[in-house]
Amino acid sequence: MNLANANNKVDATMVGGFYDSTTKRIVLRAGRLDVAGRVALAHELTHALQDQHFGISRIYRKAERTGSFEAAQALIEGDAVWVESEYLVGLPTAERTAYERRFGSVLGGSAAAATDVPQLLSVRFDLPYALGPLMRVFVQETKGPRAVDDLFRHPPRSDADYITLSRLVADLPVSYPQVPRLNAGEVFVDATYVGPSALFEILASRLDATVALDATDEWYGGVALTYTRGSTTCVRTSFATPTNASAAALGNALVAWAATMPAGTASARRLPLTWTLDTCDPGAAARLHPNSLAAAEETLVIRNSLLVTAVARGRSVPLATCMADRALRDTRLRAIIDNPDTDTTSRAQHATDLQTLFFRDAAQACGDRT
Repeated sequence: MNLANANNKVDATMVGGFYDSTTKRIVLRAGRLDVAGRVALAHELTHALQDQHFGISRIYRKAERTGSFEAAQALIEGDAVWVESEYLVGLPTAERTAYERRFGSVLGGSAAAATDVPQLLSVRFDLPYALGPLMRVFVQETKGPRAVDDLFRHPPRSDADYITLSRLVADLPVSYPQVPRLNAGEVFVDATYVGPSALFEILASRLDATVALDATDEWYGGVALTYTRGSTTCVRTSFATPTNASAAALGNALVAWAATMPAGTASARRLPLTWTLDTCDPGAAARLHPNSLAAAEETLVIRNSLLVTAVARGRSVPLATCMADRALRDTRLRAIIDNPDTDTTSRAQHATDLQTLFFRDAAQACGDRT
């Protein structure tokens, strides 16, 4: 497969326009300012305002130095998606309904939109747009109305901040491990940063999404070494595990993931303050796993949506986190995620059931006395 062509297909499906922070110009894919064009323009005008007040290039330059590029993108795109959503809500009902019937969501696309490309590309593109608005609302609800501007002035220091929202409040440090060492007979190819989204995608490709999410919440830094052993290409990835909780959650998930691979192609081992995963190209023994990365992404988005909803209704961050995690493991919610229903009546009933599940059962299980 030509990955460059596949990536272009994702862009063609999911990009309605862009703002160029160098030329200060907006380019829209739509040929006219119909409803779709105006919604896309609201998004891109938000980027223009962000650039005027905070400097988009400055934010990205800083993020590249601190290893928080994805979180910076989630902040920038999430703010624009939030404004876009507010604009859409304010449109006349007929225009809004026509737009939603055509595109299905405010983004004008979804992780499943580009069906003829690898899910990984679509999901990786979609995550900042799906999780960014939730990070924006979370910051505003926990730190006040000026907090969003403050976050633009002082962007997230870790990519974990837009996936594990409680990290934004706790401001936990990231401790990047050293690049793994080569063993005898191994030849260096490359060394790269491995962020929490990549960890989640790796684990969720073969494990239950909740197990992958538990491990990803304990991400404190990762680095991968690509090397060759003879004619075989391999990757050795080290993840920082500075706490007992991170070592347990991450280690258990890595061991379970390695066990799903063809014999002799993957292993995980504990080292002082790190867990290391070794994987090699299985060649003809490779088999696709039936897990859906799009469903895994939906699990992550639902978890963060529930957390933000609870915080907006006055629950503390620790309580809201517990409630969201508890609800995510309930079989009733899993049934909704695993069996999406396009029928409007069924969706409304699902929403009512979820409110009961979340604000009664999960809340009580977490000790909520509200």
